[in-house]
Formats: sequence, structure tokens, C-alpha cells
Amino acid sequence: MLIIAIPFLIVAAIALSELLLLLLLVPIYVLIRSAFKRPWIIDVSHGNDHVATESVRGWAAAGDRVEQIAETIRTDGLYRG
Repeated sequence: MLIIAIPFLIVAAIALSELLLLLLLVPIYVLIRSAFKRPWIIDVSHGNDHVATESVRGWAAAGDRVEQIAETIRTDGLYRG
């Protein structure tokens, strides 16, 4: 039983450490990207069809633009870039 448990525990420890590292790096990535004003990419698609791509600087501006695009699609039924 111990022979089976040790490899499982090792794999579980590695997976947990990778998850913790990812949880640490994601906020750092967002902060660095926002600090250096890197544009956020917004992809507009309909089903599997790609409609448009937009680059927007700033986290809040990108969120606002996504809301604008969604509202335009809700009211008009199509995307107007």
C-alpha cells in the first residue's frame, strides 16, 4: 500500500506547488501588463467565426470596451467596430 501511496503523494505535491505558483504569477502578470500599458486583446467572434480583433490599453478600458461591444451586439444584433 505504501508503494502506491508515495508516488501519488509526490505527484499531488508537484501539482499543488504548480497551482500555487500559477496563483502567485497571475496577479503579478496583470500588474506588470497594466503598469507598462500593454494593450489587452479583445477578440469578437460569432460561434466559430472570427469577426474582429481590437487592442485596448488598460484593464478598465478593456472591460468597458467589452461591455460596449456586448451592448452593441445586444441592441443591433451585429458588431460595428
